[in-house]
Amino acid sequence: MAAPTPLRRLAVALLLASAPAGAVTPVAAVDVIPAEQGGERLPEATVTAVVGDVDGDGVRELIRLGPLADDETHVGVEVISADDAGQLTRHGMVPVRRLAGVEEQTEGQAVPDDRGMVAARIDEPARLLVWRVRGEERVLVTAIGTQDNPRACCLTIGEVGLDASRQTAITERVMISESASFIRAADLDADGTDELVVVEPPTQTAPGTTPVYVLRWVGGRFIRIEGSTRIDPADTAGPLLMPLGDSDGVPGEEIGLLAGAQSLGGSVLARVSLAADGSLRIGYAGMPFTGLLYAVATTEGGRLAVGTDNGASALLAWPADEREAVIARESSRRGEPVAVLGRESSARVLVFLNNAVDQLNEELVGVGITRTSAAVDVLSGTGLVAYDGPVPGGIAGAEAVVFHGNLLPALPAGTASDVPIQDRPIATLAGTRPIGTFGPEGLLVALAEGFVDATRQGGQLATPAGPRPGVALTVARTSIVLSGQTDDGRLEPALTGAVLVDRGPAGPLLITREGFSARIGAPAGSRILVYEDDEAREPAIVPSSGSADVGLPARAAQSTVRLIVITPSGHGYGATWAVRVVTAPPPLETSVPAASLGFSVTIRGHTAPDASVTVDGREAEVASDGTFSAHVGAGPIPREVEIRAVDAIGNETAATVSIVAPFDYRRLPWIPIVVAFTIVAGAVLYIRAPRPSPTLSRPAGDDAVLEEIE
Repeated sequence: MAAPTPLRRLAVALLLASAPAGAVTPVAAVDVIPAEQGGERLPEATVTAVVGDVDGDGVRELIRLGPLADDETHVGVEVISADDAGQLTRHGMVPVRRLAGVEEQTEGQAVPDDRGMVAARIDEPARLLVWRVRGEERVLVTAIGTQDNPRACCLTIGEVGLDASRQTAITERVMISESASFIRAADLDADGTDELVVVEPPTQTAPGTTPVYVLRWVGGRFIRIEGSTRIDPADTAGPLLMPLGDSDGVPGEEIGLLAGAQSLGGSVLARVSLAADGSLRIGYAGMPFTGLLYAVATTEGGRLAVGTDNGASALLAWPADEREAVIARESSRRGEPVAVLGRESSARVLVFLNNAVDQLNEELVGVGITRTSAAVDVLSGTGLVAYDGPVPGGIAGAEAVVFHGNLLPALPAGTASDVPIQDRPIATLAGTRPIGTFGPEGLLVALAEGFVDATRQGGQLATPAGPRPGVALTVARTSIVLSGQTDDGRLEPALTGAVLVDRGPAGPLLITREGFSARIGAPAGSRILVYEDDEAREPAIVPSSGSADVGLPARAAQSTVRLIVITPSGHGYGATWAVRVVTAPPPLETSVPAASLGFSVTIRGHTAPDASVTVDGREAEVASDGTFSAHVGAGPIPREVEIRAVDAIGNETAATVSIVAPFDYRRLPWIPIVVAFTIVAGAVLYIRAPRPSPTLSRPAGDDAVLEEIE
């Protein structure tokens, strides 16, 4: 594909930057995920994929590498194209073939064809990479065998395309009897065609050196340019191959090999480039800092952005033939570089700072900080993270970086150095990695579920290519992936077997007897992930009906259950609950006052805060601490009142109290009262009882008789 014109880059960047990110009012949550956030899930296992123009028509296709449909022990390549309506056409899968090693032939491990080729196995290293020829994209597939001992063999490179019948085809371009551990495409001589930089593992005869050679496309074929580095790979401190851009001021890009070689005095970077005469040139320089390097094209020339030892950023200058990289500029702002977008005055070094991205211009002066999508919060505690990193191949040809649910497109060339990149919210891409856009005008985007190495210009070629569990490709409309989640990704599905009892600051509280289930309404192909505390369950896939019932665990008395749904378009929705398992009925304590001011009695009690209470058949309000009270009618004749406490899932406790009014004479202290009444009555009777008349005294010997007086 021809490089986008400056006008088109400007139009794309302005379109992305001016999109109405906040035009829709956020809602609290969704119970059903919108169907338009779907896409097509490819059912086949996939090792990796790239997007590139394999037929030279200026429109990219999706190219995937995976096990053959009818032979899972061997690896194949498939081309998938899209039309103006977004409909996919699958052009068939063809096996990848590689050169057979001498040892595996002599030992009978492989039976080659008449050209010495055998089918590449799925457990052998293989990868795809995008290769530019005169500015137009092509796609290569590389493979090596691992049957040889003690050294793997043999590097084979084929070009992926479509034959006359529009079926996937591979044309062999390179067959080399040596091994390879890394491969990278870069335009070393600035002629618009990429060279391939190949790094081999050290040999037994020269363990302290790393063989390096360059494959240069000349006259319709590759020629090999030999070289080697003095870096011991045992001291490697970072990725063995990294793009350096034009760091030396000589036309053409360079590739770096970073290591901590003690024999060369500490942290050393080897720079691979082509000299003017076409020979391979490898220079060495000490690095003032260790860590990842990012190429920056400034108005002063090529620089390397790196994090400093004090947690800030610096730009290093490394002119040609110099043996030291020096600090050209250092920032006073803290933050480690994570990406670079644009060039010269529009270049922005993106650094991670306080859970956001700080934007530094080519002078390492801050020009703005990107926001973080609130939808990322739904992933908290799951170990599932939003995608952070570049969009391979950009968006419609323009460079772009994704960070925490935000898209940052490169600024148009010539933008003033104080203008910040305008970020916009997009799908969270949780546990998802973008492969790139393809189809007419980048209509579709390919996404990989799980980890895949989707580096377009190459990378490691030393590990088996076998598919990892849980990896799958989905294809969605680019416009949907680029739409933000106005509901912040919060999900409130319908629940069975559990009841929401509180929406406190710690989150929703559910109670259940032994577990519950959620009805998930989501686009077909969506992934459903369930976590109980730190334990994850196997993901489930929403079927074609767009609905699924998911059982949710509740094995502990109290736990945190998280439900995450990832749509095929990369939108992440989640719900988190504190779950309490309740199998016993709620506690119930009651009390009735001894006296009342009228013909009613106040019954008070205590139960579980989330229980409902009825007193004498009427509902009583339960306070947050579980206390309740209710007034019931009463009279002088005692009667029974029933109190019931029922929790949200139906567990019930009942109690009965007997009441009487205006006061409860049954609760008086009758024994002392009777004693008191007895004493009082005796005293009254004693006071009121008649007394006998007094007897007159007479002298002794007086025998007179009293006579009645008439």
